[in-house]
Amino acid sequence: WGARRIALENEQLDAAVAKATGELAGREQFLRSLTDALPTAISSWDLDLRCRFANAAHHAWFGQLPESMIGITLHELFPAGQRPDFEPYVAAALAGKPQTLRQRHTCPDGRLVELLITLTPQQVGGQVQGLFFQATDITQQSQAEALLRQQALELEDLYNETPCGYHSLDAQGRVMRINNTELRWLGVSREEV
Repeated sequence: WGARRIALENEQLDAAVAKATGELAGREQFLRSLTDALPTAISSWDLDLRCRFANAAHHAWFGQLPESMIGITLHELFPAGQRPDFEPYVAAALAGKPQTLRQRHTCPDGRLVELLITLTPQQVGGQVQGLFFQATDITQQSQAEALLRQQALELEDLYNETPCGYHSLDAQGRVMRINNTELRWLGVSREEV
C-alpha cells in the first residue's frame, strides 16, 4: 500500500509539474510574441554584460537574430568603429540608476538612424542583477525637431528684419519683445529696451 501511495503522489506531482511547465511555456511564448511585435529593440543583460534575452527588432538594427544574441557581450552588439561611448551609462545603470542617451547608429543595410537608448537596472530583491537595454528609432522625430528649429530661426529672422516695426507688451505695459527694425527707428539697443 505504501508503494502504491508513493506512486500515486508521484503521478500527481508529475501532472502538477507538467501543468505548471505548460503554463510557464505559454506565458513565455506570449511575452516573446509581444516583445517581437514591438519596433523597439529590447534585451536583457547580466552583470557580465552578456545577453540573456533579445527580441526580433535586434535583427533589423544590429544584424543579430534573437537566438544568436544569447551569450554575446554588449560590446559585441556594435560593430568595431561604431561602439557608442556608453561605458559611463552602463556603469551608472549597473549601480542602480536608469540612464537615457541618444546615439547615431548605422544599420546593417547602411541606413543611419538616431536611437534613443534606455538602460534600466534589472533588480531582484533590491539587488541589481543586470540591465535592460531598449533602443527606439527616433530618426524621424529628430529630423522634425531640426526642421522646427530651422523654421523658428527663419521666422525670427523674418520678424526681426521686416520693414515694419513690431513689439509686444505684457499686461503692465512692459516690452516683452521687439524687432530690429523698431530698435533702429527708436535708436536704442535691445538691452536698453
